[in-house]
Amino acid sequence: MCSFYYYKQEYMKDTNIDRIIRKVLQGTSSEEENDIFNEWKNASAINEKVFRKLYDEWQKKESPNKAINHEELTDKIWKAALNQSPYQRKKRYLWIYKTFKIAATLILVFFVYLFLKENLSRSNNLNENDQKVVSKESNTGQKSKLHLPDGTIIWLNSASSISYKKPFDLNLREVELTGEAYFQVAENSEQPFMVHFGNTQVKVLGTSFNISSYTDENMITISLIEGKIEVVNGGYQEKLTKGWVAKIDKETNTVKTFKDKVSKSIAWTEGILVFDEASFSDIFQRLQRWYGIKIIINGEPDRDMRFTGSFKQEYLNNVLENLISSDNISYKIDGEIVEITFK
Repeated sequence: MCSFYYYKQEYMKDTNIDRIIRKVLQGTSSEEENDIFNEWKNASAINEKVFRKLYDEWQKKESPNKAINHEELTDKIWKAALNQSPYQRKKRYLWIYKTFKIAATLILVFFVYLFLKENLSRSNNLNENDQKVVSKESNTGQKSKLHLPDGTIIWLNSASSISYKKPFDLNLREVELTGEAYFQVAENSEQPFMVHFGNTQVKVLGTSFNISSYTDENMITISLIEGKIEVVNGGYQEKLTKGWVAKIDKETNTVKTFKDKVSKSIAWTEGILVFDEASFSDIFQRLQRWYGIKIIINGEPDRDMRFTGSFKQEYLNNVLENLISSDNISYKIDGEIVEITFK
């Protein structure tokens, strides 16, 4: 039972405090009734607050120009006053607390939902504003080694470049290659790795392979060192396994696959220059990239001539001495310019 109601009922048993309060408010109470009223009001701070509330409400409702049902009005005032009791306040505060708790929980759930939705949307729909393009280049006469964010390692040969978006897309790791590179791809079955070069793509999960795709060469060579790859070129699509090589002719767009000693395809990563049945044209192109030089040709080389051999970290003049063994060929080195003459 609430405190206000308790105080009211106790006094009403003997003195009808409700009636006395009405008379006090009306100004018709006797001296004895005033004493009873004052005793009730001073009995506690609660009673004093109740009377203040009754008085304020009475002043609002009282009107000299209107007949008043005093009993009905007093009951309404008591009800209004009772709502200020500690018990009622406790009930109301408890209700407010529970309501606030429920509302806070709902708000928290709502914001968690928005947070998760936003982050999921970001993950699934990375746009150009979220990503930046990273480009790496290895100049002529240089070689470089790159570590991608996913753990993939790439060796870039001379006059080669690679670019990729950082971060990678959620479902695919893509890079663009120009020139030659050796890849050691970090395995991730949920995020395949794809290399784009010209009209060709190589798709892998985790493996090692070499791609040679220079713009000034007619042939693209893909050599698989470890694992499996899928080569896609227009309508052509084929999976390669360890030890296999794919050669793509840019002019005819034809693909030839065969098994070979693929270790020679990545010898360049250890500073070894390998020629395999190479023509003079092929040799001179590679020498220019490898040493960062410019070769000027005088006369006509023998187009049927082929050369096979390897050089490990050799000086340019030593390589030329071995390649040019005929009296009909001479060379002159002037800084970064090499002049070769066919007699």
